[in-house]
Amino acid sequence: MTQKRKLPAGWRWERLGEMGTLSQGGTPSTNNPEYWNGKIPFITGADVTELFVSKGRSFLTEEGLASGKTERCEKGDLLIVSRTGVGRIGISDATIGISQDVSVIKLMDGYSPKYLAMYLKSISKKLEEASQGATIKGLTRSFIENLRIPLPPTPDDQIPIANELERKLAEVEKMRQASNKQLEAVEALSKAILNEVFDFEKE
Repeated sequence: MTQKRKLPAGWRWERLGEMGTLSQGGTPSTNNPEYWNGKIPFITGADVTELFVSKGRSFLTEEGLASGKTERCEKGDLLIVSRTGVGRIGISDATIGISQDVSVIKLMDGYSPKYLAMYLKSISKKLEEASQGATIKGLTRSFIENLRIPLPPTPDDQIPIANELERKLAEVEKMRQASNKQLEAVEALSKAILNEVFDFEKE
């Protein structure tokens, strides 16, 4: 296990709850047809699969978004999956509604959502382990607000760090996809070798 490094000179720890306003989503009544089948993506924990989130499997109308039963998120809001799928982190890339599985932090000026998302991704295992509950495990509001984030000296320093991390993670994703293709080719070859001997016509 590698030894953790101390914060560089000029860096500081700050609570996530001090960086913006935290709220949790919800689901408008599915029995009200005026709320659904619109054009506004409705995001659940399962939909937070990439850094920037704008695609959902369900869609709300303006009435559904304004129903008071979900939380309206705008581009740049920080998304934390706090129930089913704990550990997934994203950034809203459009106007969306979110389910009760997702918490949103509307950040104040001076905080880069991409930088914060990258740090939270780095502790996703810690978030998973911290989830509580007998049936549906989740993160408490207090836990999320008290997460401590390491911040560089100035707000402008956050952006290049986040951009460089995004670039490196994109390279890793390309390597993963290439490895998957190689694995598929190897598995196909294995099947072909077996079929060469055992692919008999059934009587």
